[in-house]
Amino acid sequence: ALARLERLKLAEAFYPFHLDSRPTAQQTAIFKSINEVQFRYVRAGNRSGKSALAARELTWILQNEHPYWERPKSWGSAPITALVVGKSRQGIETELWSNKLRPFLYNSWKEIRSGNVLQSVENPETGDKLIFLTHADSSDRVIDNLQMYTAHYVWLDEMPRKLRVLEELQNRVSTTNGPFIATFTPKVVNLEVKQFVDAARPPVGARYPLHRLHNPV
Repeated sequence: ALARLERLKLAEAFYPFHLDSRPTAQQTAIFKSINEVQFRYVRAGNRSGKSALAARELTWILQNEHPYWERPKSWGSAPITALVVGKSRQGIETELWSNKLRPFLYNSWKEIRSGNVLQSVENPETGDKLIFLTHADSSDRVIDNLQMYTAHYVWLDEMPRKLRVLEELQNRVSTTNGPFIATFTPKVVNLEVKQFVDAARPPVGARYPLHRLHNPV
């Protein structure tokens, strides 16, 4: 009973280490928009909880607990493949996976490594998989690597150096019509990326500003 209560609290929490935390009104609006907009760009300041927001949404989806979204029938019963694309391998493992994603996941997820580098994690019970990729310097090699996958969900964390990264990652969900979310603070000056994001219009794309007072902690 205590374990079930803990799980129910975790399902409602915004932060896994603060079980009483709840999404703010601004964050809730982004969660609800998953049904109306495919490509969402959370353009936010530091400490606004933008990465925590994407991690919370993705873990809801993996556990079929999203309060505002239902799994599309077109996905059938196939395992979910999600791409988590960050700026560096170290940041992906220590911050995105260890601190933001893993604490929300109930089941035993198997880590798959090459050498000592985390490549992906898989749920042995469902076959669901998180594949970790880096956009790093946005080189041609990096972009070629992004083209290998078809995904049900894509999360791009931090602003890429080249527009092609955005374009290629959006193509990963073109056949599944899955959600795409980008969370970044625009520290890099790139007019192509700025114009691309500024041109987003529902139902295809939309921008969502956040600042630190929109963070429940």
